[in-house]
Amino acid sequence: ELLQVAVDSVTINIADFVTISGRFAFQRTDDELVLVADQVDASLSLGDYRVGVENATLVMILPTAGGVALEASGGFVFEGPDFANVSVDSVAVQYNTTGTDFSAAPRTISIGTISTDVTVADGTVAAPYIAISAVGLEVDIAGLVRVGGDFAFSKGTTTAGTSIIRVGVANFHASLG
Repeated sequence: ELLQVAVDSVTINIADFVTISGRFAFQRTDDELVLVADQVDASLSLGDYRVGVENATLVMILPTAGGVALEASGGFVFEGPDFANVSVDSVAVQYNTTGTDFSAAPRTISIGTISTDVTVADGTVAAPYIAISAVGLEVDIAGLVRVGGDFAFSKGTTTAGTSIIRVGVANFHASLG
């Protein structure tokens, strides 16, 4: 049985602390529940601080057999007093415990007018795949320390079953004063 629900524009504001907006769609079949979203803005605000993502995409697959595959990416937002400033061109998060390797066979999820690709590597409940990347990261702490570059971190398992952590850095730069 197939059930689909799509919301073309939604905004949720909880006590001026949490704000989420975007286009969201859900699909349920006998085998899985899928969520896709695009044009997503999500933020947490407290006083002069705000942290979140802008123009993000999201896909989450929940198979009835268990596990979850999640892929999200977008522009990072951090606003606050001048003490510390952080900017990032884009951030991405991948998480997989389904046992399906979407990196070997990417899957396009389309529900209504929302479409996105799932490309997350294989992971299981016992050995999840987790990856985080930040492209164009720039950190400035009170004008004293500046660090920037592109950073990627992932935790997965080799074909032999050994846990492995990968770290990638490109375009790194740092300065004092």
